[in-house]
Amino acid sequence: MAMLCATLQDGSAAANDAVRPGTPIGMLAAGNAHDGSDAREVVARAASACQSAGHPWIGGVIVTDGALLPRLMRTPRLGAWRRDVSEAVDCLVAAVRLGRSLDEVEGILGAGTENLDARHRAPSVIVASPHTLWRSVVSKCRRLGE
Repeated sequence: MAMLCATLQDGSAAANDAVRPGTPIGMLAAGNAHDGSDAREVVARAASACQSAGHPWIGGVIVTDGALLPRLMRTPRLGAWRRDVSEAVDCLVAAVRLGRSLDEVEGILGAGTENLDARHRAPSVIVASPHTLWRSVVSKCRRLGE
């Protein structure tokens, strides 16, 4: 986050080579809280920094339970455990590639929000979580020493 803000605020030629003026920017953040609350401020600051530097803000995806991600990444990408996370990341990638906001792309793709309740949605932010049973499976594996 600090590097993004510094690059956006730096007017040098090197900074312009890293992030060209008007480049749409999106963010993928991992938080350790089950509701993504610990990463929301980071995403909000990134959105503010992009808008003040004149870059279109695409949106952000917050993946919850960050400590579980290394184990989660060993499961099938669209399997039951990580489907919501994979679909949210796919939506963010599509938004960046199309130069559209996350909200617009979600409307086009029809993905992302049907499994999330209202407290997990904010404009241009998706909070995606591994399947709710994943925490139980991982905690049981830790107790068994795996």
